[in-house]
Amino acid sequence: MNIFKRRKFITFIIITLLLLFVALYFIIYKDFATNHTDGEGYEIEQITEIAGELEEIITEELEDVIIEEENVIVEDVKTEVADTDKKTEKKTNATNNNNNNAQKTETKPNNTNANTNNNQTNNNNVPKAGNTTAPQQPNNPPVEETKPKDPVETWKYNATMAKQLKSDIENNPSDLMQEFDYNVIIDENIVNTTNQFTYTQSRVLDKIINKFGTIKVYARDYYVNGELRWTECFVI
Repeated sequence: MNIFKRRKFITFIIITLLLLFVALYFIIYKDFATNHTDGEGYEIEQITEIAGELEEIITEELEDVIIEEENVIVEDVKTEVADTDKKTEKKTNATNNNNNNAQKTETKPNNTNANTNNNQTNNNNVPKAGNTTAPQQPNNPPVEETKPKDPVETWKYNATMAKQLKSDIENNPSDLMQEFDYNVIIDENIVNTTNQFTYTQSRVLDKIINKFGTIKVYARDYYVNGELRWTECFVI
């Protein structure tokens, strides 16, 4: 029974009870009026009390009926809402299942097409009979290996140091030089015939202890990548 039918049923009960109340009230009043024609006041009061009691009984019955019907209506509403939710959920699930099935169905042709394309690609990659042309290799540019640069060595004539060597020898001649005479000259060619040394005056004098006659000297600076490393001295 839906809500509208419940409301009609409640309205029918209320009208029936009201009519019953009016009928009882009329019967009681007529009975007292027939049996007591003297119209005493206490009889009218008794009729009023009886009518009031009847009104309270009918009112209580109406309230009970209304409360009971309202509870029934609330339960019916809850049931209808629950049924509606279940129907909606079932429709949603059915729609999702149909969509999933449709997606699966649409995916299968794609796999078939992919397999067909792969087969065609593989067939194209298989060399045909009589075609002996080797596949061309990509022309990769040669990789240049970066080698460390060799140090740049340079030598420059050091005139100041050469003069210092000549002066030390002339101012400190050995005994043989004094006995057999001597001549000190600057000659670049001696770098290939004797070893170089780092300058100190004592080393220069050690070089001429047993020398006389022509004595050759030379001096040059040694550079690596433009940086001065040391000064080379030569005496022969």
